[in-house]
Amino acid sequence: MFFYGDYNFILNDEQTVYFYRANRNKGYCGTGRDNSKPKRLYLTPDSLTRIDIDSLDSFLSKTLKPSNNKEIITASISSPTDTIKSQALPIITKHFRKNNIQRYAIRLLTEEERYVTEAKLRNKTYNPDSLEWRIGFDNSFIPPVPIDKEK
Repeated sequence: MFFYGDYNFILNDEQTVYFYRANRNKGYCGTGRDNSKPKRLYLTPDSLTRIDIDSLDSFLSKTLKPSNNKEIITASISSPTDTIKSQALPIITKHFRKNNIQRYAIRLLTEEERYVTEAKLRNKTYNPDSLEWRIGFDNSFIPPVPIDKEK
């Protein structure tokens, strides 16, 4: 299982989607690796782009790049609940099929995504050093800089 893809969607509620790109660090097999924990992405509220459901189709048409034999594109769709009622799910998966994106995960939010999304939604300060992480992270990867909002 992978947690993050090249394209990452958070289905926050029935009408709102958050999007961010991640420099996917390809994982490797090995003894002693803990694949049950996500890598820490150092997301910030500014890393997330809010997309209203009405503009999702247009956003995906402009943003998604087709996957091919030379470069396999991956994606993740996450939700705060394990029952996804968002109208965005069929719209996003339709675009995945259209762009030959066959490798994607549908999963619950990671702790990092949950805290960052809550800060963005409530327009609150986000300080990851003050949080009590329950699950933690796979510490085999530390990015050199935080992920910036898509330019």
